[in-house]
Amino acid sequence: MRRSKSLGEFIPEIERNLHKKKREAQNNIAMAERTLKEYVTPSTEEPQAIIVYPTVEGNNFEIKPALLNLVQQNQFSGSPTEDPNLHVSSFLRPSGTIKENQEAVRLHLFPFSLRDRASA
Repeated sequence: MRRSKSLGEFIPEIERNLHKKKREAQNNIAMAERTLKEYVTPSTEEPQAIIVYPTVEGNNFEIKPALLNLVQQNQFSGSPTEDPNLHVSSFLRPSGTIKENQEAVRLHLFPFSLRDRASA
């Protein structure tokens, strides 16, 4: 069933503006899912293992409690008054006493040398 009267006069400029606004709205919706800050801020909802531990030959890999205590005596908290280079050098001294795979031992021990903001 056709209408005999037209609803209104066709104005091309209004149509172009309408289509332009629709395209802009679609782009804004797609880009507004996350802000740039949200992309670079670490999320606690998605914990990911950042450190990849090397494979250790055999099943006899053991960290002695005495070595663990030595590492925990000099913990780094991440405060502005602490020197991270001094912490690393003092961490390397006791962890260098291990004869086995030193890289694997250091990677396993290092989280125990951190506390407060530095461990987060």
